[in-house]
This record gives sequence, structure tokens and C-alpha cells, in this order.
Amino acid sequence: MMDRLTDVFTHKDIDFDSYPGFSHRYLLRGSEVDAVRELFAPSLLTSIEGLPIEEKWHIEGDGRTLILYRSDVIVGAEEIQLLLEQTSSMAKTFFNCCGRPKPA
Repeated sequence: MMDRLTDVFTHKDIDFDSYPGFSHRYLLRGSEVDAVRELFAPSLLTSIEGLPIEEKWHIEGDGRTLILYRSDVIVGAEEIQLLLEQTSSMAKTFFNCCGRPKPA
């Protein structure tokens, strides 16, 4: 909890002038701004910008962990398969588009 509070006050929002839709809709923070900018390649920014606004997706990550969730949404049992398919597709897109070279 304290790490999250510290992060709120020490890291500013990282914006991309060429992607105003992304910068307006999402709060992007990280301790290494240049590394974050490298990770968020144009194809990744375009992909995230294309997510439906009304679905209120949140994407969080740290190291090799990626968390995808929707704000204020409770998914019924009949919708779990669709949610898994959506998040799996989003995660694949994220990792395929990010600007870092793939490990050998």
C-alpha cells in the first residue's frame, strides 16, 4: 500500500504527444521514464487507444507481470470464457507490440 502511495506522489504521468487519445484516457507512470517510453511502441499505443472507452480497461504491470481488469464490472459465470479470451488477446497484443526486443 505504501509503495502505491509513494508512486502516486513521485512519478508523473508520461504522455505521448503523437497519441493524444492515449495520453488523455490513460495514466502512465514509471520510475524509468525512458524505459517506459521505449516499451510503449507506436503499435502498442495504437492498440490500447483502440480499446472501447465504455469498457473502462485498466492495465497494470511490474517486471514480467501484466494485470488486465475492468473497473466496476462483475462478470457472471457465463461471461468468464469471453473475459479470458479478451484478456488473453490483449496480453498477446501487449507483448507482441511492446518496444523491447524479445529475449533470445
